[in-house]
Amino acid sequence: VSVTLDVTSINTNNPKRDAHLQSPDFFNAAEFPEITFVSTKLEQTGDNVGKITGDLTMVGVTKSITLDATLMKIGVHPFNKKEIAGWSASGAINRSDFGITFGLPGISDEVILNLGIEAFKQ
Repeated sequence: VSVTLDVTSINTNNPKRDAHLQSPDFFNAAEFPEITFVSTKLEQTGDNVGKITGDLTMVGVTKSITLDATLMKIGVHPFNKKEIAGWSASGAINRSDFGITFGLPGISDEVILNLGIEAFKQ
């Protein structure tokens, strides 16, 4: 699993907040334009559930995190007719672990990550 997020694409429907999130107080988009997650381990823990462990990199800091994953569906994609599987994955991180400390403790340290993942059979 590999996910790349363009920090300048963050959109909270509040342009001033978006600009602040892209500033050095938070994600520092000018110096660190991407947030990445690359899996290092996939583990099935039960029927249709598992763990995805990987490296999350934000603002130049990389930490190993583990997300809980649930298999949503396996089937044939309606447009390209390839076999596809979809998962949801989520987990919590502390932004301070990545050096993002603006507004603590008034603004929560804990951030919930939610990923939607699709994989085609090759």
